[in-house]
Amino acid sequence: MFLLVPYYTGILSTEEYGVADLLLTTVSILVPIFTLDIQDAVMRFTMDFHYEKKSVLSASLKIIFFGTILLVIFSIAFWSTGILSLKIDLLIFLIILFMETAFLNVCSFFCRAIDKVRTMTISSIVNALVFLGSNILFLSVFKKGLNGYLLSYVIGYAALILYVFFSAKLYKYICIVDDKFKKTIRGMLKFCFPLVFSVLAWSINTALDRYILTWIVGVSASGLFAISYKIPNLLSTFQNVFSQAWSISAIKEFDPDDKDGFMSEMYTMMLFAMSVTCSVIMAFNVTFSKILYSNDFFNAWKYVPPLLFAVVLNAMSMFMGSIYTAVKDSKSLSISTLLGVFINIILNVVLIFLYGTYGAAIATVIGNFVTFFYRKVFLRKHIKLKINAFREFMVYFALTIEMLLGIWGNDYIIIQFTAIILILIILRKEMIKTFGFMKQKIYKVRK
Repeated sequence: MFLLVPYYTGILSTEEYGVADLLLTTVSILVPIFTLDIQDAVMRFTMDFHYEKKSVLSASLKIIFFGTILLVIFSIAFWSTGILSLKIDLLIFLIILFMETAFLNVCSFFCRAIDKVRTMTISSIVNALVFLGSNILFLSVFKKGLNGYLLSYVIGYAALILYVFFSAKLYKYICIVDDKFKKTIRGMLKFCFPLVFSVLAWSINTALDRYILTWIVGVSASGLFAISYKIPNLLSTFQNVFSQAWSISAIKEFDPDDKDGFMSEMYTMMLFAMSVTCSVIMAFNVTFSKILYSNDFFNAWKYVPPLLFAVVLNAMSMFMGSIYTAVKDSKSLSISTLLGVFINIILNVVLIFLYGTYGAAIATVIGNFVTFFYRKVFLRKHIKLKINAFREFMVYFALTIEMLLGIWGNDYIIIQFTAIILILIILRKEMIKTFGFMKQKIYKVRK
């Protein structure tokens, strides 16, 4: 996906990319609303021996089925009355992508819970290859533009779903309604209902800047801002890989006193990996942008540094979020997210009026920080993490300085590299552990 960015920026206009991004963003917001965020309950309940795996998956698929029907009804009603001013082809794409995304999310969480990680890995490769082939076919051969781009997503998701469903033999976990099924669906809905507001708020928080930019500046600005996320997505990819493994460990290894220091060590290792990677990417931001962004898209480099910092804050928030999920404290998750969203809404409107697209990036950083800070403060009532607060503060301070210097591109590149060295010195223990682990793995492979 990352390597396709130069391809898109050379074929699609900023307006076309902006429309596609808004559609995909809207899908991500609609999924938790019309599925009651059932996906977040799937892994938690599948790993709970009090509930049968068949009942968990079947209950989730049933909710998705009814959610899709509701979305179709609402879409047709709003479209026919003129409230929803969307072309019919884009509306069809919206509904299909909603159904695929919801189904894929549930299957993904379920596979991780039953230890089918290998299946998910191979399925991602299948998805990437099909998506790449579809892009070349519909964008370069048939010249379908925006519709071709969206059709590639539909086909790629379809291939991914089919592979996961049959490879992991998920059809074996589908059952009819019984007493256990009713108990399961009640328990899952009770757990995930408060999370609907949290996930919805989080989705809006990450998508809000696009809508406000479109409203105040225009869809082209939204497309430019969307493409600027492609470099931070490098960092997000690493975060997602770690989070998928960590979310399972947080449930299995949870200890309120953290006697063995496992949780604390994982926190600092996550901080080390995210901050160092973020700092390095910031330093090479302009170089990456010259390679990735063509034509009018090149100006997107200006918004990358704050978005990278926002990803780091988001990663640490999600790390703590997994602990909140392990203790089933969905209330604190919701409050922290809603607070961050409220701040983001206010700042987006104000800062976009004042500073345009750059204001949206700054609002995202501050909104993510508010969520992070709330979760960090109230995490103490669930677990006693042994974290050196001063070291953590210095890491964020170094990233903040580098982010501010990134506004001027490569003018202060020496100071930016100094920030990288400073972070490595602060987190030298974690660096030594990481290199030691890598050396050990390389030795085993060679042996």
